[in-house]
Amino acid sequence: MPDLSDLHEFIHSFPLVDTHEHLFSEEEYLRLKPDILSVLFSHYLQHDLVCSGASFEPDTEGCLAGASAGEAGSETRSADETLDARFRRVEEGWKRSAHTGFGEAARLTAERVYGITDISVASLRGAQAIHHRLLEPGKHLEILRAMANLDSVQVDGFSEVPPGATHPDFYRYDINLRAYCAGECPGELSFDRNERELEAVFARNLRAIAVKTQHAYDRPLEWMPRDRGEARRSYEARRAKGPEHAAAPEPVVGDRALGEVARLCAEYQLPLKIHTGYMAGTGFMETRGMGAGGLCQLFQAYPQTTFVLMHISYPFWREAIVLAKHYPNVYLDMCWAWSIDPHSSREFVRTFIHAVPSHKLFAFGGDTFWPVAVVGFAEQARRHLARALADEVSDGCLSEREAISLARRFMRENQYEVFDLAR
Repeated sequence: MPDLSDLHEFIHSFPLVDTHEHLFSEEEYLRLKPDILSVLFSHYLQHDLVCSGASFEPDTEGCLAGASAGEAGSETRSADETLDARFRRVEEGWKRSAHTGFGEAARLTAERVYGITDISVASLRGAQAIHHRLLEPGKHLEILRAMANLDSVQVDGFSEVPPGATHPDFYRYDINLRAYCAGECPGELSFDRNERELEAVFARNLRAIAVKTQHAYDRPLEWMPRDRGEARRSYEARRAKGPEHAAAPEPVVGDRALGEVARLCAEYQLPLKIHTGYMAGTGFMETRGMGAGGLCQLFQAYPQTTFVLMHISYPFWREAIVLAKHYPNVYLDMCWAWSIDPHSSREFVRTFIHAVPSHKLFAFGGDTFWPVAVVGFAEQARRHLARALADEVSDGCLSEREAISLARRFMRENQYEVFDLAR
């Protein structure tokens, strides 16, 4: 077994470019004051807990919400009792979910941030003082830059108007155009006015780093070119049904809009990030139609547009590799993939290396709301990327120097090239 200490040291010390988060701003972070249980168990882990039989209502702004952290030093008996009661509701589910990818990320956050090796009511209470200190002004950036060791972070705030950032060299923003690509038909706007509004979104967001759409949650991903007249008729027919139908997806309108988005992305030199594959939540997903293969006509129609397939289209990641291998304008992003399925993600990396040119992969995005949670997601990505590359070296497929060179590409260099981060 070769000594791969240089590879592991490099991967665990080299700053990551984080290509995808839904982070609350520092202002919102300080206002919401999530408590330690919400930070550890929030967002995607809560869906594993639901599937494990835990009895609570998931909350997009912090699972198990109920007791905020309050002001520093305000640990009271009633707050502890609330923490206790909330943890007991999910304790059995946690035992069943602790070794999923989402569970692993929570355990790594607990270990790296709070020094917790076994998540329990007692250990959570004992870490409250550490958690309170992380809810002070300035900590948002410190957590991401120092504790998670990020080079920069790209944020999808679910808005077509990204906020101004206090640290624009670190916080980068996507323009979210899900509503357009889903085919929503606002009752107050005519078809022509809606198309002009779309163009105006690009014109007024010149500091954006990319465009993002997750319309796969609204309609199948399969795309085909749509004539403008056909799209106008579908749009006006939907408007005529009344405002209550405006938000319902209209595939013809959505296809037309997605094509226009792709055209404008090429014009403004912005990569187009598309959610592909697995969906967050429970009880509604249908696997048919959620893979990226249905986008082939889009890749062909807009060869000057850079398309980024998010989440490696898991579980259809082999298909995603085929697409990146065949289409010069298709790139793959491992954001969220490590925590969905670490084992498959390692296999994906090893397969990608031998199938696709190395400049077409981005290694990390945590896809979460809380800066503290990013620490665990980043550590998880580093550990599994190191394992995947170490296996390549051990099997004689790469030298250690080659593995380090690939890690540098996947972790930062590719992102700088594609997203123009140096500007």
